Amino acid sequence: MTSIVIGYNFYEKKNNVQLQVENNYQRAFHNLVYHIDDLHDQIGTAIVMNSDQGLSPQFVDIWRTSARAQEEISHLPLHLLPVQHTATFLNDIQDFTYATTIRNLDDDPLSEDELDKLEVYFKQLDEIKSDLQEAQATTLNKELTWEEVEIALLDGKDNSENQILDSFRRSEEVMEDFSETNQLTEEDEKDIATFVNGQTFTEDKVIDKTLDMFYITDEAAIEVEESLDGASLNHYNVTYDFEDGDLFMDVTEKGGLPITFIVNRELADQTISLNDGVDIAQAYLSFIGYDNMTLFESKQFGNEGVFTFVYEEEDIKILPDAISVKVALDNGEVIGLNAREFLLNHKKRQLNRDLLSEKEAREYVNDDVTIEEAQLVLTRKDDDEVLSYLFLARYKDDTYEIYIDAQNGEELRVKRNVDLAMSPN
Repeated sequence: MTSIVIGYNFYEKKNNVQLQVENNYQRAFHNLVYHIDDLHDQIGTAIVMNSDQGLSPQFVDIWRTSARAQEEISHLPLHLLPVQHTATFLNDIQDFTYATTIRNLDDDPLSEDELDKLEVYFKQLDEIKSDLQEAQATTLNKELTWEEVEIALLDGKDNSENQILDSFRRSEEVMEDFSETNQLTEEDEKDIATFVNGQTFTEDKVIDKTLDMFYITDEAAIEVEESLDGASLNHYNVTYDFEDGDLFMDVTEKGGLPITFIVNRELADQTISLNDGVDIAQAYLSFIGYDNMTLFESKQFGNEGVFTFVYEEEDIKILPDAISVKVALDNGEVIGLNAREFLLNHKKRQLNRDLLSEKEAREYVNDDVTIEEAQLVLTRKDDDEVLSYLFLARYKDDTYEIYIDAQNGEELRVKRNVDLAMSPN
């Protein structure tokens, strides 16, 4: 009799566990469908927006929704089914919208290429949305379970006619077409993966780092998910919802370096100066593990300060190794970071010192402008990196950046008015 009771209890517990797992899968799937639908609408709204002032908050919403869609994917039993193209697609949307939120769209509006990119996102999401909504309707009408999906995957039955599997296969085909014209992200992740080193961070260590970075006391509210199997860069997605907003962050598994994060909340009146914001941002970079960074550009948008820092080596500013930091000027909180360019480009370099002198380089600058400051920098020329003199010059009422190749005097480019921080702070 005892063995029967034990067997029954085991059977009941097993069923309860299976039911809980199934419920979690169903919740994640329906949330994913909701987020993809929402993302499609948000990008469609951005395309038709005529106000640059409204675009920045719209892109924050898109960034947040794409992060949540990625999070729901990680909760599904798709570890044996390739979903890397979809994950890459969502990551590309995140990178694009983050980069847009930290620039002044009044002075630097969306380019034609960027508008075209939004159209591509919109088109791809329309196809994905249709496939997933069809699968959602089928699962509800036919009461299909994710347990059947997982069994099919574990059995290697890739040719099964399970409607949920079919919808993801079609989505991956759509994303594969997209990734063929957007290979940068996947290759970038490989480059980052070769750069990052240090100890391997566990989920617990990531939680500890998040607590330190954001002065969070409610450890239980932090959610950490590993990147999908097969990702070129192993990292963690961190989310934290607090009373007045939310936090999203990507952290490398090796070294525990933050790649990007954004804190989304309402800002109060400004009490912190832009100069104080610079000091806060620089100290924060050192605190989270990014050293030898010097201020290159400083801008203020409303009650936010956005600062670009670059790596400095032998008194040369390495422009490709850039990190952007956003500081809330109401209380000095760091509310945004994008270190992807730094992680992509940072490496040990042999810097050629057989160069023109600054005086010689000045001879290649138009005589009609007044040079106010000069700095030796490493910048890009096509696919190469070259040392150049960056001259901050004035012509009438405008300020210009003028880049002169430090080896041959070629004028590499001229850019009108920027808020550069040429002199050391």
